[in-house]
Amino acid sequence: MRMNKVENVLYQLGIYPSQAGYPIAQTAIALAIKEPSRLQRLTLDFYPEVGKQCGCTPACVERSLRISAARAWDANPKLLTAMAQREIAQPPTAGDFVCMLYHCLRPSES
Repeated sequence: MRMNKVENVLYQLGIYPSQAGYPIAQTAIALAIKEPSRLQRLTLDFYPEVGKQCGCTPACVERSLRISAARAWDANPKLLTAMAQREIAQPPTAGDFVCMLYHCLRPSES
C-alpha cells in the first residue's frame, strides 16, 4: 500500500517509471522509511546501500537523486515547496530531496 503512495508522489513530481533514475528514487525512499537513521550518514551508509540494492555505485545514486530533484523542481516546484514546508528558491540537493520525500511519506506517528 505504501508503494502506491510513493509512486503517486514521484509521478506528481514528474519522476516516471520510464526514466532511468526512477528505481533509485523508489529504493531510496523505501530505505529512508525503513531505516531513517541512515539519513544521518548519506555518503557513508545511505547511498552505498541504495547503490548495492540497485546495482550501481554510490556516486551514481547521488547523481540520479540530484537529477530527479532537478526534474521535480522543473515539473512541480509548488509541490516540492509544499513538501519542504518552507519557501525554496532552487532545486534541493540529493540528500535534501530524499529527506523531504521521507518527511512527506513516513508513517504517521500515533
